[in-house]
Amino acid sequence: MEIYLILPNDPVTKEKLEGKLSEYKKRMNKSIEQNPCIAPEAIYCTDVGYKAAIVERLFDKGLVNLSDFAIELQKKYGIINIDDYNNAAGVIDDYCTTGGKNTKDGTGF
Repeated sequence: MEIYLILPNDPVTKEKLEGKLSEYKKRMNKSIEQNPCIAPEAIYCTDVGYKAAIVERLFDKGLVNLSDFAIELQKKYGIINIDDYNNAAGVIDDYCTTGGKNTKDGTGF
């Protein structure tokens, strides 16, 4: 079954997604700075890394085929944490479809 996330047309939602992408990148950079002995690529295989990657792909292509993208990330980084990836996809989907009404325990939209 193919599952797609589609970039919303709403300019307010797009602006908020851009803000989230900026937040995700800052969090990733902070993790890299705090863990200098860890390969920087490892941060991409985390919940926040997957969120950033999914949002970047949304802005680049307008949609994300979640199954294909998971395979692409696994090939690129050699590993994928499917639980973190699925959580990231669910959060970004909720931001796109409801404005984040169903997300909990995060920084919000």
